[in-house]
Amino acid sequence: FGKLITTQIRNVKTELKIKQDIDRFSNIKNKTSSMVREQYESSPYPRWSNVARIRQKPVLARLGGMFPHANLRDLEISETPHILVAGCGTGASAITAALRYTGAKVFALDLSLASLSYGKRKAIELGVHAVEWNHGDILDLGLYEGNFDIIECAGVLHHMENPVHGWELLRNILKPGGVMKVGLYSELARTNVLNRGSEVLEFGKEPIFDHIRQFRKDVYNLQDDVPLKKITSLHDFYTLSECRDLIFHSEEHRFSLLQLALHIKNLGMEFLGFEMKDGLVLESYRRQYPSDIAANNLENWHNFEINNPDTFIGMYQFWLKLPDHQATVQKN
Repeated sequence: FGKLITTQIRNVKTELKIKQDIDRFSNIKNKTSSMVREQYESSPYPRWSNVARIRQKPVLARLGGMFPHANLRDLEISETPHILVAGCGTGASAITAALRYTGAKVFALDLSLASLSYGKRKAIELGVHAVEWNHGDILDLGLYEGNFDIIECAGVLHHMENPVHGWELLRNILKPGGVMKVGLYSELARTNVLNRGSEVLEFGKEPIFDHIRQFRKDVYNLQDDVPLKKITSLHDFYTLSECRDLIFHSEEHRFSLLQLALHIKNLGMEFLGFEMKDGLVLESYRRQYPSDIAANNLENWHNFEINNPDTFIGMYQFWLKLPDHQATVQKN
């Protein structure tokens, strides 16, 4: 019962105190941003307990391990990298970034004060002091003085009114020679989830949490061959705040890999590769496309996804670089 009291009472009181000390980067003015903020004030996402403490490495060593065949020669990243986690939520990604890279300094930004205070509480508990917590909107990042070596924005842009505009704002404050991690929903992977979800239960009923509970019961009782039943394999299905984010979000956009390829080109960036937890997917891709050693051909990946539509059922998570052309000339 001690743990229960800490989780439900003591931590909540601590977060209310922390909330008063969160730095304000900007006011939330955009209508869609305000709706999204309201969702995460009542449903901070995700509620987590621990992060993996992996051995710190310099950024280039970490990227080289993930993408051993990628061209990283034109990257220009500081030995003490300045990192933006845009839409940090409850802070797991910001704290992981601080622990993952040698000498990292992290600027964490989010719409939700409830989420930020959760993240800052966890950072204090874990003894992580390299994160600066800020309340504000990605749409106001043009006000930021300076730029970043690394920008991480996973699971955020697709909840903005205009995801590509948000993406452009991030690109504009990324240092030439820097890298960006992006996470976006797949149109193909989520089609059955969304369409079948609306068939099982009508969206938009109140109260929202009773609606989610009933929805989960209905999904769990479906036959195993119904496509929507696949979401029961996702961790997010089993908690209210995470299921709300997964299925009942106030704003959502989805993309195909061919659309992403076009956006990446228009942004003047280059695709490095997908960050994947399941190495078997990458092995399967390479067997099918042995000439693509770097596994960074998005047209090939598009065809692969058509044949394996559940590959990105969570989301696309991928890394880009913003080439430093001057550095490339000097090195060549």
